[in-house]
Amino acid sequence: MVHVSLCQKIAPFLPSASKPDLCQEFSNQTDETGCFFTNVSLSSFSRDFRYYQDSIVAEASLVEDGTEIQVNASHKLLISKIGGMALFDDVNSYYHTGEMYRGKIKVVNYQGKALKHKKVLLVVRCGERQFKQKYITGDSGTASFSLNTTTWNSTSAFLEASVLHQDLGREPGTIDLSYQRASYFIRPFYSTSRSFLSIVRVPETMPCGKKQAVQVDFRIYQEDLEHGPKRVIFSYFVTGKRGIVHAGQKTVWVGLPRMLKGFFSIPLTFSSIYAPAPRLVVYVIFPNGKIIADSAIFSVSMCFSNKVELGFSTLETLPDSEVGLNLLAAPGSTCAVWAMDRSVLLLKPGKELSSSFIYGLFPSVYNSGYPRQVSEDDNSCRFPNSDEPDVFTAFREMGLKIMSNTNIRRPRVCPTTPLTTMLQETGVFTSRPLFMFAQPHKAYNKHLSTSTYQPTMFSPLSSAEEKVHKHFPKTWIWDLYSVG
Repeated sequence: MVHVSLCQKIAPFLPSASKPDLCQEFSNQTDETGCFFTNVSLSSFSRDFRYYQDSIVAEASLVEDGTEIQVNASHKLLISKIGGMALFDDVNSYYHTGEMYRGKIKVVNYQGKALKHKKVLLVVRCGERQFKQKYITGDSGTASFSLNTTTWNSTSAFLEASVLHQDLGREPGTIDLSYQRASYFIRPFYSTSRSFLSIVRVPETMPCGKKQAVQVDFRIYQEDLEHGPKRVIFSYFVTGKRGIVHAGQKTVWVGLPRMLKGFFSIPLTFSSIYAPAPRLVVYVIFPNGKIIADSAIFSVSMCFSNKVELGFSTLETLPDSEVGLNLLAAPGSTCAVWAMDRSVLLLKPGKELSSSFIYGLFPSVYNSGYPRQVSEDDNSCRFPNSDEPDVFTAFREMGLKIMSNTNIRRPRVCPTTPLTTMLQETGVFTSRPLFMFAQPHKAYNKHLSTSTYQPTMFSPLSSAEEKVHKHFPKTWIWDLYSVG
């Protein structure tokens, strides 16, 4: 038998007799798994935190039938004053100078459900300038915004979105719920050309096998085109689980106006070889040697090419008796089968085997950045003070190497502080790892110019060190089976 009491006590600075504690009590028998469940209505507790604490104390006692042994437990539940949060949705981490920057602001409650008709304030800070704009979320809980970047002077911008205070419908004496703010940092995209292209992002997760027309917007200036009949060749690559899984070109013929603005679509069918996070890069090389590019990452359901079915020959049987395990899969499949005691699921219900677990067994073929062995860092500038996005980063983030004589990288500005110059002259900056600490050698003396420094690199943990198995269920079968 379980006895549970939930109490919201009065504020500690009030006398104990001024107001009663607000309590609810429950008693019931546990089920065959040893658990007791009940739903509790919070309407009987107070939201007026001037008189009551912002927490509920839960106290439980369990009395075992037959032995009368009693076990007690307690827990404090904090009452959150945060009703939800604002989020930036469908936004890009960089902008093209002079072009409109578009995005969405989404408002959700504490359960992640979208909230409609909420007033939000967008604050944009760019250099010394700041401007504000108010929006109202629609039925989908989002509000779209569009920003003119003409006056941003190719500087970084900081966006902040907040839900405006609303007193309507609030009970007297109650604390109004607050909402967490959203912030986002965007940087200018560096390019030697005024022309640009932009991949329209697809925010939702796409199911396997779905055909998707990915839209690419572009604006081409006459200065990047040669005389006579003009055509622009847009090339693209898609990377997935197997490296480059799709490549192609799209030719767009250009007329004679000073500038061409338009869009085209790339038809893609996101199958299992794309999942779970395919990346797309689109680029153009103009006759004058200038290049424009953009990349985007998509979300695809964790799908599998081969379907599998598993079941026992009978749903119920006697202990110590024979039972068959029937496995059905596509021809030529190799299946990993686990079988375990049902009680193990009480410890980790539904988390023993999942699509995400299987996907996590195989390392991604692409990572953000290049391995050290094939990196092309310019040793003349150890730590540049700017790493703003450019054509080079669009390819690097996909793991695609470039061999080209085109101007694809933003000029890096090296810091020229006295400390940096001194360290460079003494040879401290001998490499450019992710993390480096300069430690003095044992032969160190008081003169920095004659001491020997050895950089110590702290590399990320290996995959074996990261994936330490701590949960070993009582399995009956843990084996591989080949299907003919």
